[in-house]
Amino acid sequence: MVANIFVFFNYKEAKTAEKKVVEEAVPVKKRPLSPFIVDSVVKATLTEFSIPDSFYVKSKKKKKIHKLFVPEDLPLPTIENIIYNKLGEFEGKVKAGYSKKEKGTLFSIPFSDTLDYAFLVQRKKGYTRPSPVISIVISGYEKSAEETKKYLRDYPEPYVILLKPTKSVQVLSKDFDDQQLPYAVLVGSEDADLEFRISEDHPKKRIETTISGLINSFPNAAFFYVDHSSALGNSVILPFVKEKFELKKKLLIKSNIFIPVSGNDSTETVNAFNEEYSKNRKKHNLVFILKPESIIWLEGEIKKLRKKGVKISGTFETGGQTAPATP
Repeated sequence: MVANIFVFFNYKEAKTAEKKVVEEAVPVKKRPLSPFIVDSVVKATLTEFSIPDSFYVKSKKKKKIHKLFVPEDLPLPTIENIIYNKLGEFEGKVKAGYSKKEKGTLFSIPFSDTLDYAFLVQRKKGYTRPSPVISIVISGYEKSAEETKKYLRDYPEPYVILLKPTKSVQVLSKDFDDQQLPYAVLVGSEDADLEFRISEDHPKKRIETTISGLINSFPNAAFFYVDHSSALGNSVILPFVKEKFELKKKLLIKSNIFIPVSGNDSTETVNAFNEEYSKNRKKHNLVFILKPESIIWLEGEIKKLRKKGVKISGTFETGGQTAPATP
């Protein structure tokens, strides 16, 4: 019995030692820093934040300080911290601190007893990165999963939810008001409740009454919109309808300003979004229309664009007018 116990403990200790060996992973050796790596890190950061390559000015003289200029719309500590952290992934000493003499943050990396590789981070006065403004509208909120709705309620970026005018949606819009979620209301939809429908064959007096009813039922709508492919969107009475909305200080826009982004999964949606952004990036204001779940799939892409200076706005311009995305 004693022998058996002795064997058991020996076996257990052997297993424990074996497990210990497996858990103690061999540390990965860092690559040593070099001037080439430093330049690569700086240039990669420029690309990440859409800063021109020419803003990294290399001195042609030895022991001279290189200079990295940062646009005015980008906080200096953002670039400085990212570069410092990236350089910290390599083997070597990196010194960074404000230099009163040079009037900027000086990075210094010693490569030998006699050679220090140094560059200065300074503000580029008078320059801001040219970039579009992105606005987001969401279609299909009512039918989305509760988990998705919760995600949207907590989503930090501004957006507008598109609604069809029905009595049930009117109740939902009041919840939006309480939660300060901006929404817009469709005009001219055949799916709308009878009292909210507008048709070309309706008398003008009835149209005016319907418009008043829409505004009274959805008083906090950020704007109203017409499907550009609908009967009303192609009707001769559309200018009259638009004028009546404007008289009541409400904006009516056509949906052809929306850039649709479709996809059945995250990969398709990200690819479609990037393709549409590339095609339209020269425009000042891009208004993307997304499904609720697309917001989740595109969160990473939105963050990348923010780094590049793209602004995510709660308002967008429509032919000289501004549609606010606030209730």
